[in-house]
Amino acid sequence: MLPVALSAAPRELPELIEQFDRTLPSGEAEALSEAARTYAGKGAILEITTGPTDSADAYADAYADAVRAWRTPLRLLLITTPDAAAADRAYDDWSHWVAGGGLLALRDAEDLYRRAAATGKFRTLATTGSLRILQRIAACN
Repeated sequence: MLPVALSAAPRELPELIEQFDRTLPSGEAEALSEAARTYAGKGAILEITTGPTDSADAYADAYADAVRAWRTPLRLLLITTPDAAAADRAYDDWSHWVAGGGLLALRDAEDLYRRAAATGKFRTLATTGSLRILQRIAACN
C-alpha cells in the first residue's frame, strides 16, 4: 500500500473557524474555536490533512516542498488525517515549529496525542470527542 499523501495548508483564523463549524461535531468545533481564538491570535496556522488519492503524487511533492521551505513558528498546528502513519509523519515534520504557548490540535489520533504529551514539551489544554488540544510549554526547537 502506498503512503497517504499529505497536504499542508496555511490558514487564516476566521476561515478556519468557519471550517470547524461546518466539519466538526459541535463540541469539538467550539473547543477548537475557543482555543484558537485565545492562543493562536494573529500567528501562523497550518492545517495538515490527507490529500486526494487521485493526485497523490502532486500532493506529495507540494507537501515535501512545504516541509523543506517552512521557517515560521506556528501558533496552531492542526493535524486531521485519520491515517496513523501519516499523522505520525506530519507530527515529525511540523511539531518542532509550534511556538512556545502555541497549540497542537489532533483529531482521531490518540496514539499521537500520547506521544506528544510524553515528550514533556506539550500539556493537555482540552479534550472533547476525538479532538485533543495540547499547548506547547517549551520553545520551538
